[in-house]
Amino acid sequence: MKSFEDKVKIDLSIVAPCLNEEKLIPEFLSRAKAVADNVTDRWEIIMVDDGSSDNTWDSIREQNRQDGRIKGVRLSKNHGHQTALTAGLKASGGARVLVIDSDLQDPPELMVEMNRLMTESRADVVHAVRKTREGETWFKLLTAAGFYWLLGFLSDLRIPKNSGDFKLMSRRVVDTINQMPESHRYLRGMIYSVGFQQVTLEYERKPRARGMSKFGLFRMLRFALDGITSFSMKPLRMATLVGFFTGIFGLLWAGWSVIWSIHHGQPFSSLSIFVPLFLFFSGLQLTVAGIMGEYVGRIFEQVKKRPLYIVDDQVGIDTNIDAFLDS
Repeated sequence: MKSFEDKVKIDLSIVAPCLNEEKLIPEFLSRAKAVADNVTDRWEIIMVDDGSSDNTWDSIREQNRQDGRIKGVRLSKNHGHQTALTAGLKASGGARVLVIDSDLQDPPELMVEMNRLMTESRADVVHAVRKTREGETWFKLLTAAGFYWLLGFLSDLRIPKNSGDFKLMSRRVVDTINQMPESHRYLRGMIYSVGFQQVTLEYERKPRARGMSKFGLFRMLRFALDGITSFSMKPLRMATLVGFFTGIFGLLWAGWSVIWSIHHGQPFSSLSIFVPLFLFFSGLQLTVAGIMGEYVGRIFEQVKKRPLYIVDDQVGIDTNIDAFLDS
């Protein structure tokens, strides 16, 4: 029986999302092409323009004219990093697929070692794990550490710490991911959840070659919410337990206050006792309602079955990847 890798015509696909990376694309592609040539002569590079406002798409089209193995997908607007990656995975046709950002923080040259490790270990996924994160602020390092701890605490996923979206996957893993219809994508968790043999490879992460990161605080928080709510029911269970125990605590507090007033002969002031309790429980109820709302909101988005993304243009892609979700 032929393996997944024997059934495809392309040995390697490199998928790279980009947002306003006009100045970096030539350098990134130069390095990525050199690395791909060291691995195989049957490769493709798929650049996904996630609604850039500069000349990123023009640069991708020019690169395609120079080399047809460089392909491009232009989304109709900024759909977000994870959705752009999803579009690239859907368009890929390689036996092995490397996912990498185009800002050159992750070195394309590491792919040679990742490919070797995948072959030797017979793994389906090689996670590139950052030993250092040069050029990043203490706030970014702190929030990243907090995110991995929170995700591990609130879910059953044990994603390798400091592993991002830089990874090499086999065809069967990519095909499995492409069949998952989640509206709120958290690819790190989705890839880890499919199972199979998965290994890690450490590397030194460099600062961005040019420009600023587009992954701000708001996007980090939204990303964290997607990761937690997609793979864990613990927040809902914790909300139930917190509500139960705080209710018991409130009853004991009120009872103790009445007994204390009677025992000491002090006038009982309901205002001083029940107003703080009211505010406390009101805040707690809103928090629990907010947690439930996050889950309900995701159900609402999912049942509408709208496409994850809309493709505005594409070059070098033979298949239609516009409608990702089937009705």
